[in-house]
Amino acid sequence: MFIATGMMFFFSIACFAFDPGTWFGSDLMPDAGGSVGFIYLVITAVYFFLAYFMCQFSVKIKKALAEGNNAALGSGIRNMKYYFQLNGILTIVTLGICVLCIICVLIGMAAFF
Repeated sequence: MFIATGMMFFFSIACFAFDPGTWFGSDLMPDAGGSVGFIYLVITAVYFFLAYFMCQFSVKIKKALAEGNNAALGSGIRNMKYYFQLNGILTIVTLGICVLCIICVLIGMAAFF
């Protein structure tokens, strides 16, 4: 997950540096590099926290099993809880965006009839 986070970060920097609206000879959205780069940067930050919580979970659980440390076990479980909370919030937000897109498409289709 950290490797994917790094790749997404470099892609966001590439979007800031090179306008993706002009890639492949298309002028569909000129000068959209800043907004696309910013969106990728936000996604990268969220993905980093998901990777961080999962990594901390595995490190703490491994330590708890090796040493029999109950405090590390609790901390590891807490990190997994944070991971699932953030993942659940992202799922709810994504479903909300999907519903909003469907409503916008239906309104757009109704405008043509």
